[in-house]
Amino acid sequence: MLKFKRNFFVILLCLSCCIAAPFIIKNIFVIPSAAENLQETVVSSESETKTTQAPVQTAPELSYKQSSPDYFDNALFIGDSRTVGLFEYGSLKNASFFANVGMSVYNIWKSTVSVPSVGKLTLEALLSYKTYDKIYIMLGINELGYDFDKTVKKYEELLNRLHQLQPDAILYIEANLHVAESRNSSDKLFNNTTINRFNLAIKNFADNKTRFFIDVNKRFDDESGNLGMQYSGDGVHLLGKYYTDWCDWLCSQTI
Repeated sequence: MLKFKRNFFVILLCLSCCIAAPFIIKNIFVIPSAAENLQETVVSSESETKTTQAPVQTAPELSYKQSSPDYFDNALFIGDSRTVGLFEYGSLKNASFFANVGMSVYNIWKSTVSVPSVGKLTLEALLSYKTYDKIYIMLGINELGYDFDKTVKKYEELLNRLHQLQPDAILYIEANLHVAESRNSSDKLFNNTTINRFNLAIKNFADNKTRFFIDVNKRFDDESGNLGMQYSGDGVHLLGKYYTDWCDWLCSQTI
């Protein structure tokens, strides 16, 4: 009887193994296979995502061209005493100039200027009277004593208003000329550190579509980034004979 019981349990154990074997085999071989298929699906999906991503677009580098002085025949220059010098000593005789020694973004819409062949009038009246292809702006040196952020905001407002009044005109944002080393090292306000800070701020308004930033300092700077002493008598303005060089440089920086 004991022997029979032992054989019975052996037989029962064998039957259990036979019944369980398919499930054990499935777990060993089938489940990993499914996991591998899932992994392959994820990898394939990631690969497809990478291949369908749009390539990174890089903006083309802006390049200026050389033009003759007649490019400026229908151009307007707006500015302070440096632009007055450009008008008096420069070679762009057919361009229009709206400039005086005290011009700033704070008084530009209130000031009246005598414009040759037009008369004495405000800037808004001039822009309503005549349509220009290009407008050049150099302002900022007279504003260095004002609140920096407010001045930058007023400059932006000026650009926006010019675009409203002359929507087809190219706007050239001109970097302010540096001062010579003698002025740079002795003046806590009117120095090249503050000028560079302002130039960098207004450079951000250029979109290279309708507004372009140009920097004439590369023409007149010395090796230290100051206005070269040979170009200026007072450390702030160019000597009269060098305004034609400025005009020649402007001819090489046109759109």
